[in-house]
Amino acid sequence: MKHVVYKLSFPGGVHLGNGFLNDSDGFIRADQLFSGLFIEALKDNREQDLLSAVQKGELLLSDAMPYKEDVYYLPKPMVLIDHSDTEQTDSVSKKWYKNLKYIPADHMQQYLAGTLEAGSFDCHFGEVSRRASVGIRTGSDPEPYHVGIYHFYEHCGLYFIADVDSDAQELLLDDLLRDLSFSGIGGGKTRGLGRFEVRKGEKTDKLIALLGNKGTRYILLNGALPKDDELDTVLTDATYLLEKRSGFVASSGYAEEQQKKKDLLVFSAGSCFTRSFAGDIFDVSNGGRHPVYRYAKGMFFSV
Repeated sequence: MKHVVYKLSFPGGVHLGNGFLNDSDGFIRADQLFSGLFIEALKDNREQDLLSAVQKGELLLSDAMPYKEDVYYLPKPMVLIDHSDTEQTDSVSKKWYKNLKYIPADHMQQYLAGTLEAGSFDCHFGEVSRRASVGIRTGSDPEPYHVGIYHFYEHCGLYFIADVDSDAQELLLDDLLRDLSFSGIGGGKTRGLGRFEVRKGEKTDKLIALLGNKGTRYILLNGALPKDDELDTVLTDATYLLEKRSGFVASSGYAEEQQKKKDLLVFSAGSCFTRSFAGDIFDVSNGGRHPVYRYAKGMFFSV
């Protein structure tokens, strides 16, 4: 498999749902990315090409995670770290460690060894603003509401890693990602939110080295769920969090009225295992006219 890094920048901001309309996440989950790509594939009748490639493991996606200039950040591993060697035991340092969500790829070994000093890198990539809007319903008074919009700082954005089995899969992804960049991702696309510029990543040697490492712990780069026959074997000595993935079906042909997808529990990015697993694409439709797919394949780096 070939690792390809794509960098996304969002000049107009993006609304990435986290359960609160007036807030926004600063990252894109792999299932959100896959859903956007799949919708673009439907427009060109290429959905079976994309679905088949992912189901066969010929095309895999990580979450879209922060970058700052040429520094790529990875999810903080869910492992117990002894920081005693750093002598950073004051309350400010402890808070800094606790609040870390992402760690630069070139600082990962220091973090795992417990030698990373608090405050040794910047972990702020943007900020949320709130746009006032008014909702109008027939027979009701206008109701104001606020939408959270994440704006990345200069030279910051999101990147994701794609594992591709062939040039054909890379070309398919290039085409769909270009189309998605014009359509946008996340909420508020009709207001111009979520549109992005995309380019291939550069200076990725340290990042790629972690992906190719053969270690004893496998750390998820995206929310994923093992197949039934994988589940028992991966839970041994694992440290993980579960998160519920839900949402509404983005298809006017699915049902007469907007319908929710079935909920799916997945292991969060950063969860650690002693062995990797493939995961799967799950049908989360709930009685509509066609399947609705939730991406939950696993991509890992190893330490």
